[in-house]
Amino acid sequence: MKPRARIASAAALLVAAIPAGRAADAALEDLVSRLDRVRIPARSCAATIEISRPDRPGEPTQVFRSFTRVDGSGAGRRTSALLVCAAPAKDAGKVLLFTPDACWFYDPKAKNPARLSPGQLWSQPASADSPNWHLATDFSAAPAGREEIVCGDGARRACAVIDFAPRLASLAAPALMRYWVGDDGRYWRAEHYTAGRRLAKTIEGVTYGGGAGATHVAGMTIRSGPEAAGVRVIRMVAKESPAAWFEPGALSSIGQEVGVE
Repeated sequence: MKPRARIASAAALLVAAIPAGRAADAALEDLVSRLDRVRIPARSCAATIEISRPDRPGEPTQVFRSFTRVDGSGAGRRTSALLVCAAPAKDAGKVLLFTPDACWFYDPKAKNPARLSPGQLWSQPASADSPNWHLATDFSAAPAGREEIVCGDGARRACAVIDFAPRLASLAAPALMRYWVGDDGRYWRAEHYTAGRRLAKTIEGVTYGGGAGATHVAGMTIRSGPEAAGVRVIRMVAKESPAAWFEPGALSSIGQEVGVE
C-alpha cells in the first residue's frame, strides 16, 4: 500500500472510531444513571433496617428506624438520611445523620452530636453505600470489563465492571469503588479501596425488593477484613419527614420525635 493510501486508511479508521467511542461513553453514562436510580430513593421514604454481626456470635441484632428525605430533582436533587437505633436497649436513641456534605453521630450519653471524619465512618463494617453519593455527577466512571458472577439471589449474571473515583478530594467517600452492575442498573457486588489501592471492604450477597414505588436494595453482606455485617431492609414505604429532623442540632431530641427513647 502506498504511503498516501495508508494515511487515508488510518484516517478513515480514526473517523469511524469517533462515533463508536461516543456511543460507548453514552452507554456508560446511561448505565451509571440507572445505577443511581436503584441506589438512591427517588422520593422521601421510611424503612426498618436490621444489622446483624455474624462475626460476633451472641451479639444482638441492631434495629434502626430509617428516614430518607429527597429535596429537588435532577442534578439539583439533595438526599439526606437519618438512622435512629431502636434496639437493643443499650444502643437505643443513637443516631446517624447523612447530609449532602457530612455525616453526624449522636449518642444520648453525649451533649452534642459529633461530625464523623470519612475514616471514622467508612472504617465501620456496617457502612456500605451512602445515598449522598451521586455516582453520575460526583464521581468519574471508568469501564473495567465484564464478568459473570453469582448474585445474591443465586442467579449467574454477566455484569459490567465499573470503577468510580471521587471528583473532589473533599467528598466523604472511598478513594476507589468498583461495582458489578447488571444491564438493568442493579448492582450485585461492590469493593471499596483505599488511596493505596488496598481492598478495604467488600459488599456481596446483594438482594432486591420493592417499596416506596421502586426497586431498592433489600439485603447485603459487608465484609471488612475479619469483620462482617449483614444488612436487611424489612419494609420501605413512601413517607415525608420534617426537614428539621435532618439538622445536626435536632439529633438530641430525634429519639422522642420518632418514638425511640
